[in-house]
Amino acid sequence: MTPEQDKLAHSDIACFLTEKQARAVIVVLPAMGVSASYYTPLAHAFNNESLQCVLSDWRGHGSSNMRASRLENFDYHTLVHSDIHAVISWTKARFPQLPLIVLGHS
Repeated sequence: MTPEQDKLAHSDIACFLTEKQARAVIVVLPAMGVSASYYTPLAHAFNNESLQCVLSDWRGHGSSNMRASRLENFDYHTLVHSDIHAVISWTKARFPQLPLIVLGHS
């Protein structure tokens, strides 16, 4: 199944939708340095269990158009307070009726 695509300020977002009645939505936060696309098989497995799945790259990785440089500086505070918040806010707006689960790797 091809995910729905959208844009956040820091990266693309991929939303894998189950064809069944969804029980919850899972936001997968990738390991540092790992592209969110690595988790595509996991997203499909969640879909098979009636779970929606949202994937988004960290700022500076994968689909993100931002890269750390002398002109663009960001840290863990930015990731936690801006990027994670953006993904969770997007997910809550898209699936307001579903319980939200956040799964972090590493």
